[in-house]
This record gives sequence, C-alpha cells and structure tokens, in this order.
Amino acid sequence: MKITIIIRSRNDVNVIDKTLRMVFEQSFQDFEVIDFDNASTDGTVEKIKHFNTKIISIPEGSYVPGRVLNTAIELCTTEIIVFLNSDCVPINNHWLGNLIKPFEDPNVGAVFSRQIAGKDTLPIIQIDTERAFGKGEEHKKWKHFFSMASSAIRKSAWINDRFNESILISEDIEWSYRIKKKGYRVIYAQDSVVEHQHDYSIKQLYQRHFKEGFDSVEIFSIGGSKLSLFNEVFLLPFVFSVIRDSYGLAIRFRLTDVFIMPMYRLVLFWGRFIGTIKALNQKNNL
Repeated sequence: MKITIIIRSRNDVNVIDKTLRMVFEQSFQDFEVIDFDNASTDGTVEKIKHFNTKIISIPEGSYVPGRVLNTAIELCTTEIIVFLNSDCVPINNHWLGNLIKPFEDPNVGAVFSRQIAGKDTLPIIQIDTERAFGKGEEHKKWKHFFSMASSAIRKSAWINDRFNESILISEDIEWSYRIKKKGYRVIYAQDSVVEHQHDYSIKQLYQRHFKEGFDSVEIFSIGGSKLSLFNEVFLLPFVFSVIRDSYGLAIRFRLTDVFIMPMYRLVLFWGRFIGTIKALNQKNNL
C-alpha cells in the first residue's frame, strides 16, 4: 500500500531538516512526499531540496487552509494520504506505520496522532497539549476533537466531502466532524507520536482563538444571547481554567508561570468569545 505524505511549511528552517530526516527514517517506506511551501524566505525551501521531495510553492498572501488541502488531495493518486506540519517531528520510526494501521478497517475515514509539546515551549502549552492528547481520555469528553497537524485521511471519504474553503482555521475539525456524522470512524492513534514545536505571541494567541471562536459558530451551530455566550464561552471556562492550571503549575513548582498563566487564559478565552460574537453578528446580518 503506497501512501502520499503532504507537508505544509512556512519559514521553518530551524526544524524542517529534523522533520524530514525522521520522515525518511520510518520503518514503513512505501511513500512519496509533497511539500506545499507557503512563501518561505528563511532558507526552508533550500533545506527541503536536500530530500526526495516534490515542492509546490504557494505565493505570499494566497494561503487558504481548506483550498490548499483540497488542491493537495487532488494531486494524490493514493487512497491513504498523510498530513504532517513541518514543525511536527516524529519521535521514532514507527510514527507512520502506527498512523496508517487503523485504515485496515474500511470504516475508518481519518486518523490523528498524539502530539507532545517541545521541551522549550511554555509550561502552560505543555499542559494544554498533554490534556488535549495524552491518553485520549480528556478529549473523549469533548463534542469532537481532531488535529490535521499529524494525521491521515482516506481519499474516498473526501471525494464527496471536500474541505470547506471558507473556514478560517478549523478546517480539520469541520471536515472530520462532518464525515463522522456520515458514519466514518475518526481514530486517535496514541502510539503515533510527534513533537509539535509551537509557541504563540500574545497577538498570535488572540488571533488563533478568535478564528476558532468564529469557526465554531458554523461547525457546531453555536448560538444564544451575548450574556449567555459571555458566561459559556468566556467567563466560566476562564475561571475554571485559572483554578485548574494554578494547581497544575504549582505542583510542577512553576510558581512564576502561575502568575503568567491568567493573562494567557484571558487572551485565549476573550479571543474565542469575540470571534464567536462576530460570527453570530455576521450570520444574523445575512
């Protein structure tokens, strides 16, 4: 069974070499690699050229997540397509084999890997990553969870259900939730593990969660009054998270981070709330 691995990169010169080395050291070797590079200017493309990888350039300002994913899949001739962000480094040579193994079940439409945070990331991000992924017990309680950063899909599940190109940032959540409702299984491959190298500035954190809040209105049909949404999307999650994370950081003796964390949480949940409100206002004005 041959597969295609799609990598999306942008200015990842510090990690792309390590990511690709680990890809080409996998125990499963029947694959081709295509890199969609989003106008990198830091030498990322030159690093990629050292590997047996096809490179497709995306011009500056034209990157739309859903559109890029649809274009990538159109180019693939294989039934199983793997997606790997350039800042997601497989931790061993079993990452790929463990990721595609669930497709032995024809009802499986999508699979996603476990992520662990890089050692240099903020402690609060390390906590969030372990909570979201880990053994998978926490995200089982959520309405739906999926991450395209290290994942695989069945092309036949996509043929009649392409990625929504109007979604800002949560195209993977929207698509996987849609195919799950149509009967496909979405599997968490806990034994397929990548180290995800990401930190956010305050501005990036706000923008990311603003977009997630905006997208959630369409994906999960969120609605209600501004007051109820203020409580449900911002206030209650913010208070609960601060209490929970203060304890989590304190037992790790990260006392400085106990004082930093509330600002991090404030920006995160405020961004999500404002994004939700903006999407609802836009929807109601149509």
